Amino acid sequence: MVNYKLVGYLKEGHSQPLFGVQFNPFLPEKRIFATVGTNRVTVYQCVPDNQIVPIQCYTDADAEENFYACTWSLSDSGEVLLAVGGVKGIIRILSTDTMQCIITFTGHGNAVNELQIHPKDNNLF
Repeated sequence: MVNYKLVGYLKEGHSQPLFGVQFNPFLPEKRIFATVGTNRVTVYQCVPDNQIVPIQCYTDADAEENFYACTWSLSDSGEVLLAVGGVKGIIRILSTDTMQCIITFTGHGNAVNELQIHPKDNNLF
């Protein structure tokens, strides 16, 4: 039998549900993950001594947006990207290197409940 021990937890300031969390598989040594919920995307880093530190936060200008999903990718040049989507059906590609939204995809029509990057082609989601 495996025993688990709680060593820490995190509560975001908005006190609303989080709908998605994804660790960045492209930078495993840095132990970085993203959370999505309400109109906010937050990127955290796990540091020594069981600490979790917020390193970036993105807030959608539309307070009615509610992000449900996120996934990590890399551009062809090696730039770390984070795709996010939610209730509005808009998918945003965020560059965590430049801290900018670099492209927005509209036209999905319905809420985005899940995002996945193709395992062999980072340009497909």
